[in-house]
Amino acid sequence: MSLQPRLPVGWLALLCLFSLVSAAAIPLVGAIAAVPAAAVCLGVCAILLITQAGSARGSILLWGIVLLQVTSSLLTKTAGIGLSGVWQLSLMILGLFGFVGLITAARCDRIFLPFLIFTAGFLLWASLSTIGSRARYLAAAYQFASDLKPLLLVCLGFAIGWSSGVSRVFGALAKWSWLVIVAVIAVEWALPGIYFNVFAASGSVRGTFDPIGIFPSRAMSVFEHPSIMASYAAFFALYSYAMVGLTDKPKLGWSLLVAAYLSIMVASVQRQELAACLFAMIVMYLLKRREGVPARLIGAAIIGVAAAAIFWLVFSDNLLSEAGMWGIGNFHTVEHPRAQIFVGSLNVARQYWPFGSGLGTYGGAGAEKFDLSFYYDLGFGRYWWFGKQDYLLDTYWPNSLAESGVIGALLLGASYLALVLACLRRAVAADDLSRRLWLLAGCGCLYVLFISPTSPAFQDPRIFVLPAMMVGLAHAANRTRR
Repeated sequence: MSLQPRLPVGWLALLCLFSLVSAAAIPLVGAIAAVPAAAVCLGVCAILLITQAGSARGSILLWGIVLLQVTSSLLTKTAGIGLSGVWQLSLMILGLFGFVGLITAARCDRIFLPFLIFTAGFLLWASLSTIGSRARYLAAAYQFASDLKPLLLVCLGFAIGWSSGVSRVFGALAKWSWLVIVAVIAVEWALPGIYFNVFAASGSVRGTFDPIGIFPSRAMSVFEHPSIMASYAAFFALYSYAMVGLTDKPKLGWSLLVAAYLSIMVASVQRQELAACLFAMIVMYLLKRREGVPARLIGAAIIGVAAAAIFWLVFSDNLLSEAGMWGIGNFHTVEHPRAQIFVGSLNVARQYWPFGSGLGTYGGAGAEKFDLSFYYDLGFGRYWWFGKQDYLLDTYWPNSLAESGVIGALLLGASYLALVLACLRRAVAADDLSRRLWLLAGCGCLYVLFISPTSPAFQDPRIFVLPAMMVGLAHAANRTRR
């Protein structure tokens, strides 16, 4: 007879239902009332799962994380119900349960110590920049919580832990997700009228136009934006590629999955995401075995040059056009919204050196939601795109550069680089199972770092949650096999 407490399924179902109802009420009562109520309920659900679900805890949580992301996207696209904030807040609550595990890992073998030191340094420097600044309390507090998000997403893997159930969930997602995505893309391209009528509540179809004219549109499938679909596909392309070279299982099936997910990325027409995924695969190829590194280095160089040539052949016209909008290679003014945000952040960093303008003032969720006054003071009101959906949060680094200065941005960049290097160093010394997971964690985070100049990246759990949680899962699997 098992001594493990049984999970109170009825109460759990009621709490989940109330959470969804609270989130659905956001358009009626406002986020200030609905989001905290839903977050509390999801937090209670998380506590019940973590304390009473036993060995099935990890797989239940993992299924919940992925399915709630897809459900949130579908509800946004079909009914205009925004669950993304509730989903993100629930991830942060879950991540709190893994914080002790991350600290323990850093204390025992020091693998994560540089990551924690640089992250703490960034948060401290950003806080010092806020003292005496023009920042408003609510905007600064919201931005500080947002800056904690990447750390808590990494902690999420420590909260979930590694088990055979978690392994089966990842295997099932890798083997079957592509089929659902491709089926919806087929409808999106073959019957666009039906697709956009069904998903008419997303509020915008910006980004669906294919700039190179190969496909009917940039594919989005069930996701809210092509970049989110591309990042999801990139993770499972890396997962499938890790399975090809690091297990004794049949390789053909996993190789076909790699091709399927790369094809989905091509359909999204997200150039930087595709380039980042291929680069991460090359790194994985170099490190997957201890022996034969020089030969693989030559092979990687050949593959990289060939991929770059094909990439340039297909995208050169579009890349040159965008480079011109960034003011590169011509004497025209900077016209691209991301470039204008970058230039603005550099000007702010110079103005407030050695600190920044303070949390919640520029380039982040705090300013976008609560205080746009600094943007108006800087003259952003004259730009055609200012105030339109998503533009202010369409890139990652201007936020830290402006709000915490050059020093804060360097500390933040060093923290991510330290995380990637720690995972790759562990991969080199690990056995096959642990090496697969460490490589997936390191190369997944490397992918996000690569796309971060033109993406919300680490601030958007829809992009970062799977690579982030894999860090803790790899550490747990490594301890299990000792």
